[in-house]
Amino acid sequence: MVWRDVFLVTAMSTGALAVNAPSVIGTCIETLDDDGVYLRSGVKIEGNYAICHWMYVLSQAGINGVTTPPGANTTSNSLGGSPGTNWGETRYLNEYDWGTHGSALLGTNIQSKGTAIAASYGFALSHTNLNSFIPGAVYQMSWYQPKY
Repeated sequence: MVWRDVFLVTAMSTGALAVNAPSVIGTCIETLDDDGVYLRSGVKIEGNYAICHWMYVLSQAGINGVTTPPGANTTSNSLGGSPGTNWGETRYLNEYDWGTHGSALLGTNIQSKGTAIAASYGFALSHTNLNSFIPGAVYQMSWYQPKY
């Protein structure tokens, strides 16, 4: 993933984010069947419903235009993780955790839905001591992906 400066980011449903509020940026890949259709309820032979990659940050945008300086992109950390060390994670999600097209994911549960891929499976972040994201910098997450 490439980090993009998130100065003046606002929440989609409630307006502005509070300064230094834990926030997440990432992407999910939904598993489709052989016909390119999302998995029907109860399917257990096609793998997980989705895999998501998250980067955690303390928000820069505040209420009423109060913001931290541009470029402050301070990292946050995964649930139970250490600041600067656990700034991102990859999680795989089953049907219950994913919902329909990701509908079960909310800001309040994004760090607890699904299962984090652990270091025992080769999960590693490209930077092990990272207090701030740099705009345009490349940050990587890797893990052992067994062949089907």
